[in-house]
Amino acid sequence: MNAALTQNETEELTRQSTTVVEWLAALWQLTSPPNARSANPHLVDLLREVPDVLAHPAAAEVARVREVTGRDAVIKSVVCRIYDRSAPTECDLALDQFVAEMPSLLGSARHDTIAQARIDAQRAAAALAGPLDPAADVAQVTGESVRLRAVLAPSVFLPPPGAGRHSVLVKLPDGSFLAHLHFGFPLRTDPRQFALNRSWLNGGAWHYAVQLVLDRHWPAIAAQLLDRPDLGEALRAVIDTGRANSPFGATDRRPWVDALAAQLNIAIKCSMARRLGFADYVHRDAAVGQGCVLMPWLEAWFLDGLDAHTPFSAHLATLPDALAAGRADWERIAAAAAARSTTSLNGVLTSPDLARAVLVLPDDWSPSDADAAAQPWAPLALPVVRYRNWLQDPSRRDRPAIAIGDPARHPLVQAVLDQRGLTLSGVVAAAPTIVALSPPGFPDALWCVAVAVARPEVAAALRPDTLFKRINTYVIFDAHIVIDTGHDDKPVRTTRQAAHA
Repeated sequence: MNAALTQNETEELTRQSTTVVEWLAALWQLTSPPNARSANPHLVDLLREVPDVLAHPAAAEVARVREVTGRDAVIKSVVCRIYDRSAPTECDLALDQFVAEMPSLLGSARHDTIAQARIDAQRAAAALAGPLDPAADVAQVTGESVRLRAVLAPSVFLPPPGAGRHSVLVKLPDGSFLAHLHFGFPLRTDPRQFALNRSWLNGGAWHYAVQLVLDRHWPAIAAQLLDRPDLGEALRAVIDTGRANSPFGATDRRPWVDALAAQLNIAIKCSMARRLGFADYVHRDAAVGQGCVLMPWLEAWFLDGLDAHTPFSAHLATLPDALAAGRADWERIAAAAAARSTTSLNGVLTSPDLARAVLVLPDDWSPSDADAAAQPWAPLALPVVRYRNWLQDPSRRDRPAIAIGDPARHPLVQAVLDQRGLTLSGVVAAAPTIVALSPPGFPDALWCVAVAVARPEVAAALRPDTLFKRINTYVIFDAHIVIDTGHDDKPVRTTRQAAHA
């Protein structure tokens, strides 16, 4: 495809690609194992009621394709094929036929219900994202211009984030770019339960805007770094250690210079969030989860350039020398970050030691309140004791504990909060909950996860499964909504950088 596209043509290709991706997601869901999770299972059930849907050849084709490749690769292929107008695959042809036949297959009532759901998801996601202009945002912070527009493409059939997030960068004939952002959007659940918020939605578009800026300059920086074997070996060792110790970064096999660029991308996004008034914990969570142990140092270095009003390209050119001069600082910071990643909520709640843990409930809760608070943890089959009985157990210091209750009346919960510098009364929320992990060397248990709540019914409503992927030392909720994830408010400044701040 070489001829320039009109705006109407581009909009039509966008509509086609998002529609095909939506029905691909539906078929993927229908041909998945029973425990697969859609953002809107009630709409999947609507499709299951129609035997002709699963009997359609496209369902068999999607089932075949999903045996040999992942959903992300198929979505990228579908979107790029539509814009490129390249030769369709067998899967493409089957999907196109399925999309064309959907109104008659489903009948007007079901088809209209799903069409309206897609409209509702689009409106809700757009309202949540606010003005979505990644090119303007990156220009405001870096001074660099990019020709990029974002396509917000919420799906009613994809799983909610983070299981259902896919993005595609499309280059148009005129040299500009579109960033397709596909993600599952729940219509019957508050999207904030899945960290779907303004910062997350804009951050997906920022990723590509920053990447386009870095693509201009990074090859020269990478070449300089590769010409310094000692520095490169030290950086590679730190990057590999961070990835190996991370719950979600261990499978990253990119060359170390590319991994360093990815960490710099996240560092710039954190700085953009801070400068533009967005919450930045979404990007910090991603950095910790991916083992980006150099990100704090890179962020501080990048902010130094902003504070000095140095042009982005000129400041980026100093990175190899800055890394060489600051090696002691970033090795220390990276070592501390790597240690934190092994002492997270995710780390302890997925460790073998969890099987030896005990649930410790307050002495003053009624039996019915205690039973209700313990019920969410029932799948773990852990013993449940009151605090006074736990104190009498001589083995308690060698076993993990999950302590639940009001810190004012549960000393074990209070002890963890005190060591983390947290107070439940300081949380401004209707139903505040703090889930915090004890620091290393906790004297009262092998480790302790404290669940601080003011009322038993708040503990009873907690979903422990939401904690098992948490890469933080604490998380603060308002009911089911995450409002803080335990990151410092300021980037880590190195000794050299702090001296010049």
